[in-house]
Amino acid sequence: MSLAVMQADNFDGLFDYNAEFATFYSPGTVAINVGDFVAFLSNNTANPGAIEGMSIDAADLSNAYAINNIFGIAMGLASGGPAAVAGTQIVAAGTAGNIRVQIAGRNTVANVDAGCTQGLAIVCSTTAGRGDPASGVSTNDYRVVATSLSAVTSNVATVLIHPHPTFIR
Repeated sequence: MSLAVMQADNFDGLFDYNAEFATFYSPGTVAINVGDFVAFLSNNTANPGAIEGMSIDAADLSNAYAINNIFGIAMGLASGGPAAVAGTQIVAAGTAGNIRVQIAGRNTVANVDAGCTQGLAIVCSTTAGRGDPASGVSTNDYRVVATSLSAVTSNVATVLIHPHPTFIR
């Protein structure tokens, strides 16, 4: 399977080769960092800055909606340039903002549990923004958001993000 180059948010399609991006509004419920997995919010209807029409937050199991609606990786502010260093804060808790999210393709700054090894499926975690290996969960009801393409170093791994059904054309 190959993905087409998509230029969105005025970013260079060559730099972002084999990846797709979209912009979403975060109400700032929790801090979001570069590399954090994000999920749709089911309980936020006041999203004045939403570009794609839905609000997001760092994915974690305290938001039950995130289990099946984890969908991409936060890469920076919509008004910023290419991805910053993994773990760099994009928005602080209590600060809303428009976030550039990678929704498909290869990503080298994913926030992944240290127990994940190459080739494992990644699902939602109990840690906000972090992906867990699917082998570590007790249910098969979780949506697989990505597959790890590398070993994890300091909770950062290269992954292949699987498109959420919302974005499949």
